[in-house]
This record gives sequence, C-alpha cells and structure tokens, in this order.
Amino acid sequence: MRTRHPLAATALLATTALFLAACDDGGEETTTPPPPTTTEPSEDPTTDEPTEGPSQSYRDQQIAAAEDFILDFYATSSEVRQDGYENWEPRLFPFFTGDEELWQLHSGGFRQDAEAGLSTEGSNEVYSIEATDWEEAPEDAEGFDTVVFDLCVDSRDVVYLNEDGSENAERTSGIPDHRFPTEIEVMGQPDAELGWSLMTFEADGESSC
Repeated sequence: MRTRHPLAATALLATTALFLAACDDGGEETTTPPPPTTTEPSEDPTTDEPTEGPSQSYRDQQIAAAEDFILDFYATSSEVRQDGYENWEPRLFPFFTGDEELWQLHSGGFRQDAEAGLSTEGSNEVYSIEATDWEEAPEDAEGFDTVVFDLCVDSRDVVYLNEDGSENAERTSGIPDHRFPTEIEVMGQPDAELGWSLMTFEADGESSC
C-alpha cells in the first residue's frame, strides 16, 4: 500500500530588533525599546483529500473481471449449443482450467449431446448476478483470488433440436419452466487464457428466483 506524506508548511519566523540611540536636548542618552517580536501565523498544513485504498479498488476490479468471465461462459456455451456443438471442447475447456473434476463433469454432458447430433435454439439468460463473497489470495499465490456469485438464470427460451431440425421434446422438457438460482465460484488464473476458472457450479432447477 502506498503511503502519502502531506507536506507541512514551515512557519515563517520574522524577528526584527530595532535599537535607536539618540541624545535629547539635555544631553541624556535615551533608549527606545525595540518593538515587540512578531511571528507571522504559520500556514495550515496541507491536507490530502481522502482517496480510495488500493485494496478496495483491486477488489472491485477483480469482482468486475470475474463477473465478465461468467457472463462470457454463458454466452459461449449457448453459442456452442446453437452451432451443434462444433469444436465444443477447445471452445469450452478454457473456462475450466482450474478444476479438472468440474471439467469432466460438464464435458460429459456436452460430449453426449454432440454425439447425439443435437443443437439448440434460444439461449440461457442471466437475469441477475451478484457477488456474495470475495477472498484475496495469499502473497505467494498472487492473482488466485476467489469470488462467489449468486445468479438467477432463465432457460425457458431454449429448445433442443435433433439433427434433422425437429424438436427433441425429451431434452427440452428437462429445462425448468421458471427462473432458477445458481451459485458459481470462480478463481483467478493469472497464467490462463481467460484469467479465471470455474471452480463450483451449482444450479438449483427445483427452486425459483
């Protein structure tokens, strides 16, 4: 943290001693007392306007970056489905670089839909997103901060299609008919392509938001 040092103005001290010796008409020496010493008032020390601490600014920047990462994941996954899962693995893996187990869990569903020749119309809408927790990484792991978000997601616009373009009613019927809450935790990945990774992803399709 940088420390600002206000510069204090140095008080200006002016001391003038005036001694006048004169002889009056009687020849007696008279002494005029010197004027009293005066000191100019010192200037008020300079004060800086309060500024936002670097830690708060850093926190806000990290949360904003993590939120953009999550919104990018939803947009990319929707595009992958709409494209019939073409090149789905290299397009989606960068979002899971920090947790191999989570990647295996989600990639299995994408692989199954790709092999079945499915695609979708419509997309998942993030109705709301709010950061609920932020934890800065220790100094020896700088940049690996974690942020937890509560989302409200609406998937009612999504329709699954078979390879011939007809609706796959079975897959579409599994989509919640209401907005549902989702909790996502992400962790910073300074050396990764996207700078972040999904770490937990818990969607509660039974609840509403």
